[in-house]
Amino acid sequence: MSDQIPLFKIPWDIEDIKNVADSVGRGGYWAKGPYIEEFEQRVAEYLGVKHAIAVNSGTSALMAALKGADIGDGDEVIVPSFTQQATANAVKMVGGEPVFADIERETYGLDPDSVVEQITEETTAIMPVHVYGSICQIEQLNAVAADHDLTVIEDAAEALGASKKGKMAGTFGDAAGLSFCQNKIVPTGEGGMVITDDDSIAETASIYCSHGRTTKDYFETSKSGQHVIVGGNFRMPDIVAALGCSQMEKIEQLIEGRRAAAQRMNEAFETSGGHHPAQFRWSTRLPVLHSNI
Repeated sequence: MSDQIPLFKIPWDIEDIKNVADSVGRGGYWAKGPYIEEFEQRVAEYLGVKHAIAVNSGTSALMAALKGADIGDGDEVIVPSFTQQATANAVKMVGGEPVFADIERETYGLDPDSVVEQITEETTAIMPVHVYGSICQIEQLNAVAADHDLTVIEDAAEALGASKKGKMAGTFGDAAGLSFCQNKIVPTGEGGMVITDDDSIAETASIYCSHGRTTKDYFETSKSGQHVIVGGNFRMPDIVAALGCSQMEKIEQLIEGRRAAAQRMNEAFETSGGHHPAQFRWSTRLPVLHSNI
């Protein structure tokens, strides 16, 4: 009897341990330390974006991106009918209303025609999801958004590293949310990141994730600071960012490992008869098994 095949395995090495030990051994700045800034910089440089804001989960990243774009009470956000529940939950958590549109068969992403059918006077944004490491029909969705003056917030939790015509997933819209949950391309246990080129979105999202406080040196002063919006504590710990830094060092290796695993499974399916896994066009890797946000 064969062993059960796990949904995923976390790829780790000695560099991950060294980074965590360094963060812990510092004896301070466990909540806001130097690895946070380094991790944000590594992701921003990899994706070619202006801002990357580390948070504690992919769900928090979507919430912060929505808040950064001033999406909230009563605003309708079109989301795909095929996604993990966090996509719709993030909209509800900031006071918006998720509106479900159908998906298309090529990438399992939002169908642009279905999105158009769901647009009302209350619609303020579209939240496309790049599933299984594949980029959805984002260019067509951007065109729809432009025609109707809508914001585009990408859920790129499963697609870090995927690219289309030289442009990376998460960099097509106004902002995007990434996830570093333990089964994602770059795993840190839990964690997420808001990415954007928009200064206003970045500033508001950052404030929202730290109790609405404008001063950034949260743990370097005894003063209460100025709180300008209602926010929460969605900060990423320095220990988690330490793992993110070491994992980003080997991101291409991580992607190649997923491609090899997917290829092996696809070849096995070909001999089983009656099973034909989808082959996505715009991706740096072949499709992989389902992963959660």
